[in-house]
Amino acid sequence: MGEYVHPAPQLLRTERLVLTDLVDDDFAAYYAIDLDPRVTPYVGDGQPETRTFEQYRNAERARFADGIGEHFHIWSIREQGGDDVLGRVMLRPLRGTEHVAVGYRLTPSRWGKGYATEALSAVLDYGFRNARLPEITATARIENLASHRVLERCGFTRDSILKHKGEDVFFFRLTKLDYEN
Repeated sequence: MGEYVHPAPQLLRTERLVLTDLVDDDFAAYYAIDLDPRVTPYVGDGQPETRTFEQYRNAERARFADGIGEHFHIWSIREQGGDDVLGRVMLRPLRGTEHVAVGYRLTPSRWGKGYATEALSAVLDYGFRNARLPEITATARIENLASHRVLERCGFTRDSILKHKGEDVFFFRLTKLDYEN
């Protein structure tokens, strides 16, 4: 494995997954996910990725470095006992707000198998129990029904429509109280 880009506060384990530190080698898997036309409509500006791998990696490194703070963590998602990166899950401040949000991307070959729900549940547990956050939020494009279902399975409720990066997205909330009940 390459050098650490963003050490996670701790490794997280679920029944099938281990959420690990982000290391430099993981960017190749992230890039492949972001190039996939099944993923493209739901991430970034919704347009196909046009940067070279080197440009992508440098921009993502800078974006992650810019976001590092008390509640900014990135985990690479792997199956227990495996080395392949299936995706990433993040806990991060939602720019321009006081909210801390989760976000995730998963390789399409693992969609529909419960991996996103499993990884997100581990990060929620970390956020509420370890980071002691009172609330965690999320955004999802209005047309991204699969993400809506993942968020709702994890206990989030749709709160409103928010203007984010120039487009309307659904804004979801989960309070610590609701999470614990």
